[in-house]
Amino acid sequence: MPVSHRKSSMRDFAPRAGDRTTGEVRVLFRVLGPLEVRADGSPAEFAGKPGALLALLLLHANAWVSVDQIIDALWRDAVPASANGNVKTYVWQLRRALPPAVDGGPRVEGHPGGYRIRVDLGELDSMLLEDLARQGRVTMGEGHCDRAAELFEAALALWRGRPYTELPDGTAGIATARLEEVRWEVCERLADVLLARGRYLEAVTLLQPLTADDQLREGLWVRLIGALSGAGRRAEALAAYQRARRLLHDELGVDPGPELREAQRQVLAGERLPVATLATVAPAPVERRPSRHSYLPRDIPDFIGRTRELAALVAAGRQPDGALRVAVVDGMPGVGKTTLALHAAHRLLDRYPDGQVLCDLHGHSGQSEPVEPAAALAVLLRAFGVTGAAVPADLDERAALWRATLAERRVLLVLDDAASAAQVRPLLPGDGGCLVLVTSRSRLAGLDGVDTLTLDVFPEPDALGLFAAGVGDRRVADEPAASAEVVRLCGHLPVAIRIAAGRLRQRRAWTVGLLADRLREEYGRLAELQAEDRNLSAMFAISYRQLDGAAQRMFRLLGLAPCQEIDVAAAAALAGVPVDEAEPTMERLLDQHLLMQRRQGWYRIHDLLHEHARQVAFEEETPAQRQAAAARFTRLARRPTVSTVARTA
Repeated sequence: MPVSHRKSSMRDFAPRAGDRTTGEVRVLFRVLGPLEVRADGSPAEFAGKPGALLALLLLHANAWVSVDQIIDALWRDAVPASANGNVKTYVWQLRRALPPAVDGGPRVEGHPGGYRIRVDLGELDSMLLEDLARQGRVTMGEGHCDRAAELFEAALALWRGRPYTELPDGTAGIATARLEEVRWEVCERLADVLLARGRYLEAVTLLQPLTADDQLREGLWVRLIGALSGAGRRAEALAAYQRARRLLHDELGVDPGPELREAQRQVLAGERLPVATLATVAPAPVERRPSRHSYLPRDIPDFIGRTRELAALVAAGRQPDGALRVAVVDGMPGVGKTTLALHAAHRLLDRYPDGQVLCDLHGHSGQSEPVEPAAALAVLLRAFGVTGAAVPADLDERAALWRATLAERRVLLVLDDAASAAQVRPLLPGDGGCLVLVTSRSRLAGLDGVDTLTLDVFPEPDALGLFAAGVGDRRVADEPAASAEVVRLCGHLPVAIRIAAGRLRQRRAWTVGLLADRLREEYGRLAELQAEDRNLSAMFAISYRQLDGAAQRMFRLLGLAPCQEIDVAAAAALAGVPVDEAEPTMERLLDQHLLMQRRQGWYRIHDLLHEHARQVAFEEETPAQRQAAAARFTRLARRPTVSTVARTA
């Protein structure tokens, strides 16, 4: 993207890393294009699996990457028996080849089950790109347009091609898309600065290849028309408008937006398009064509982990047109179902220009009964302009009208916190072009033809990353052992980790070790893990109240077991019922994600749920009933014919 005025050197803008007095970058990792490593100005090559590992670590710079993530990225479905040993060898090779970190410590650190690479801001071009973009925005807002242009140009000079090409498809898709959006934002803001300074020919030179690269960004065409008009090339400005109009009609079936039409009107009238003054240059947001029906809540800014699940949802949403796609995300309370669904939805906005809607079905809200399908349909129809008497009274008629309303539209629908398949089924569109993401604590086995993702708790590296992001300062890095203990005591459950991180963030005098000590008080842990509207005990209690009587009793008695994983015989002994009665009860708990299952016949309860079940047992079972359950369990465990009835955590 050539621009005729002076190019700024990266050394003018690079944050100081390594030698913090000279401002020179001692090591620069370059991922914005083919992977390059420059140590003291000398390029070093990393090819094959070591190069892919380095790219993966840089993708998650300063965060822990689990060995499982590494193996998946390096080998996918063809994992050799020597994979773990090979990973250790590649890490050893990287440690030999790379200089120490800025503080003199190891560049690549190891941790049980994972690794991370330590990178300063000025050492990684992707981080530097985003920082220069931020500096440019601030400088631009302050009215220093020439300096802002230099910062934006420095950012663009970093871009050499598609990022992270060493990694397999899907591994870096989200990060790549974000970086490409930053690049586009920088291009648009640079164009705004050039237009504000009256540098029209330079703006034309910048914008012409951009409109060829992405022909459906109306904001680029508005700027190009303004630049051509300002340069006195009126006929070319009008031709640019006609080309943009045809492309929008042919590709999207829509007319130009108001800004583009206004640009044409001003050129026809012989008016120069208005240019903001130096003090009021408006930053141009990353542009997506706005939807008339966009009702999604904000995305989570510190989303961490779920790489494979996120890639699966995004891939489902980017399948070729022609078939309705429905994906169900289920899991235990607090595991991050809604967070994942919303994050995926925000990555797919451009694919569903006719609407993006979240409908909270209140399946487990605790404050109201689950939303009836008829009521949900009335809300959805109103969102799409069907109001008053036009909304039928009958459920089937509402569902039919909803399907007709969405016919031949591309709409993304998030049905959050579903109670049952029966609640969801009438809300589904009838044909292709739409994506539906459903979240639920229940396994919605009654929905046919759907993709199901069951979320587990976080692996330790992701749990630590979420904890560090939530705390927001050095305490997590300074106390690694205590931090690992905190996330373990949170059961690696995302909502519990967020609550714990929030408590530490609000108490600057606390150490991580102090928080760990408080959480070690086993039967006070749930009381410690609550903050404002986040209350683990309340979340668990909602699921408990929705169980039938037999399942409620089984759940609370499981809290009296001295372990977290038991077989059906042990569960039957606790409840004092036959095995053939206990098994379907345990299966109902499994379907509600109050139990997990690693192998047939064995059931595991999460340690925080185990603590909650114990509390409920002490509230609802008499001392005599608790003693009887414990005695039955002990008698079964002592039988010589029973080798194992329980497994510890």
